[in-house]
Parts: sequence; C-alpha cells; structure tokens
Amino acid sequence: MKTSQGAEAGREAAHPGAGWRDDRGQGLTEYALILMFVGLVLVGALLTFGQSIGNLLQPIIAAL
Repeated sequence: MKTSQGAEAGREAAHPGAGWRDDRGQGLTEYALILMFVGLVLVGALLTFGQSIGNLLQPIIAAL
C-alpha cells in the first residue's frame, strides 16, 4: 500500500491539480473565442470587399 500512495504523491507533485477539474467558465470562454473569430472574419471581409459593396449600393443610395 505504501508504494501506491507514494506513486500518487509523486504524480500529484509532478502535475499539481491533475485530479481536479474546474470547468466553470469554459462555455463562456468558448463563446467569446467564437465571437472574436466571427468579428475578425467580418473585418477581413469588409476590408476586402468594402469598396465593391459600396459601389454596388451607390445607385440605391442615390435613388433614396
């Protein structure tokens, strides 16, 4: 029995908190990362296609 306890103690010393998981906030973090990625994609799309979208909408804006 002492050898198994010694092995567990050695494992915990090498990886503190290895047997403990705290998943609080994981969903919020994943949601924030997804929103950040979507925002970066939108900014990239606007930088790439912004001028052509403006030229496409210009006759509609002038008609209003």
